[in-house]
Amino acid sequence: MNFTTQEYFQRLQNVKNKMSESGLDILILSDPSNMNYLTGYDGWSFYVPQGVIVALDKDEPIWFGRKQDSNGARITTFLKENNILGYPENLIQSPPSHPYDYVANYIHENNWSNKNIGVEMDSYFYTAENHNRLVKQCPNAKFKNGHLLVNWIRYIKSDAEIAYMKEGAKLVQAGMQTAFNEIKPGVKQSFVAGKIQETLLGGNDEIQIGGEYSGLNIILASGKSASASHLTPTDKKFKENEGTIVELGGVKHRYHCALSRTVYIG
Repeated sequence: MNFTTQEYFQRLQNVKNKMSESGLDILILSDPSNMNYLTGYDGWSFYVPQGVIVALDKDEPIWFGRKQDSNGARITTFLKENNILGYPENLIQSPPSHPYDYVANYIHENNWSNKNIGVEMDSYFYTAENHNRLVKQCPNAKFKNGHLLVNWIRYIKSDAEIAYMKEGAKLVQAGMQTAFNEIKPGVKQSFVAGKIQETLLGGNDEIQIGGEYSGLNIILASGKSASASHLTPTDKKFKENEGTIVELGGVKHRYHCALSRTVYIG
């Protein structure tokens, strides 16, 4: 794990305190960053329904997700085996069945079906169908919006988190230096982007640390395209008397440090 068990349990206690203040008995988290914050779970598996359940009457969070992804929870989290729930493969993309049928059933099994349950209503990963399944199958529960409850707690960083962000800063600084070095007339944007990515992931001789994929792709656009936000590299070649916008993220253990610069040739 990237943090001590003690730090994870302190985060959990902070969340439970906020839940109590908000009148929540249960909190279902679907945002991957919040899942990671409370358990350490880190798998590229958010293309299917998954989440972390925090209950005031449970000592640990409960992770749920696709069965084949449950080994990732065993590897990356501190959770006990009975708090790692893998739902069957036959629930995935198989209407009328749905993975949140499994979640609703778990709520009933734990006698939570008449509790106050918080959900992340504005989370990208909590779909309308996820919510529909819970509301229909747990009609006696009172669902409340728990969006941003964990995010505001995450806002205050520990020393360990700041240390990872500083490593991300070293990576993004090295990646931007690579951009400065490689952007030249006649060179393709895609070629430079590849060199930048190599630095962001592999580091270099000076910093001797490796990074990870970022939450935002490399943003790189030249000339007229630089006036538009969030365009990505193409095979277009750099030209004299053109500006190029470059936005990068250096990442260490999922902690990001972002940097934006403009390079002008000529």
